[in-house]
Amino acid sequence: MRRALLIAIVLAAAPRLASADADGPFDYHLHLCDDCGLAGSPTRGYSPVWVEAGVAMLHFVPATTNQALDVIGGQARVLARNGRYHVGFEFAFADLAATMPMMSAARETTPGGMTSPIGGDITQSKLLIGTRADLGPVTLIGEAASGVQIAMYDNLARPPSQFWLLMEAHAQANVWLTPQVTLGALAGIDVLDPSVAQLSVVVGYHLRAFDGTR
Repeated sequence: MRRALLIAIVLAAAPRLASADADGPFDYHLHLCDDCGLAGSPTRGYSPVWVEAGVAMLHFVPATTNQALDVIGGQARVLARNGRYHVGFEFAFADLAATMPMMSAARETTPGGMTSPIGGDITQSKLLIGTRADLGPVTLIGEAASGVQIAMYDNLARPPSQFWLLMEAHAQANVWLTPQVTLGALAGIDVLDPSVAQLSVVVGYHLRAFDGTR
């Protein structure tokens, strides 16, 4: 009797299992879709948040030399999208003494009248807001950023530190390598002081596939 009842239940459920389509509740196939991650796991429930990290070239004029410099450092960004717009935080750091070969030619004068290579570090912290346009595998982004840039100089330089208030315009282009990974190039310039600028190459990881835009 129990065996007959089990067979009846299986036969009743068979048509439902056979008719389930790719969007049905019984679809467990791994496939890349607009709301799926790297292995096809659903990401629909995640917020459109992403992080980016990479290499940045910072351009500025130190008060110790009044000579424009380009220094290489690291950059990290954390962003979240809400509708057409996104907000985020950006941080960059560079060691002035260990960046590019051209730094060896940039020297500062100490109080004793001697000259020595510039040392120290420079940091940036910014809040930003932006919007985007998705064009196939490419996403174009425009941003406005506000924050500070601080340089701390070594070797008894005068002045020993320097401060900038930043109001920047950013342009970024991202290429989607997978639904959750991007490779991007970012350019920014300070509208208050055009001698302060940056170029960056960043890799992004997006918690939600395509940031939920597709």
